[in-house]
Amino acid sequence: MACFYNDDLLFLHIPKCGGTSVADAAREHLPGYTEPGVKRQWLEPGKPIGHIRAADFGQFVGRSLDSFARVIATVRDPVECEWSKWSFWRGRFYKDGKAVAWRHPADAWCWEHTFDEYIKRGIEPFNDWYATAIAPWAKTDYNITGRFNWWLSPEVEAIDITQTDEIEDILSDACGKRVALPHVNKTGAGRAKCSNETEERIRGLYNALVA
Repeated sequence: MACFYNDDLLFLHIPKCGGTSVADAAREHLPGYTEPGVKRQWLEPGKPIGHIRAADFGQFVGRSLDSFARVIATVRDPVECEWSKWSFWRGRFYKDGKAVAWRHPADAWCWEHTFDEYIKRGIEPFNDWYATAIAPWAKTDYNITGRFNWWLSPEVEAIDITQTDEIEDILSDACGKRVALPHVNKTGAGRAKCSNETEERIRGLYNALVA
């Protein structure tokens, strides 16, 4: 889980955008550090896990976004983001097989299909699951609004995860001490390999790349 906040700073974790690295950097040093989500095996209907959309934060936590001095989220290149997701689903199937009761059907599907097929399908399994199990009032219109925009709102400052100096400065100011950003690569996906057509399709799904 990586969504966290204290009195002044809120970090919203978009899946596969380096949020674990940001949370690890803040967890030990940020005064009043709080993680509002629960682990997936403890999930009950209507309770968030470590990913919370900006539009749903107030309903889940009871604090409005404008009550924070700063609200941030990290983003990354859309092609890298989607490659990481596909690799994540495949990797979990390879590791866990059918041993995990809550294993998403996407694990097996991505294991059996190529990355290009996954993108052509046009379905983001986690976003669909989020709108079903976590925030049933949410629409699964992430391909219309843009896959980053679906998680964000005007109050959120989106920062590319490669801008480590900027992220470290924000965390250091909030923590009152110098905080370094570790690189926690949980997927181990490597560089994306796809056709030009697939890359163009991905960028269309994200609508507006946040630089």
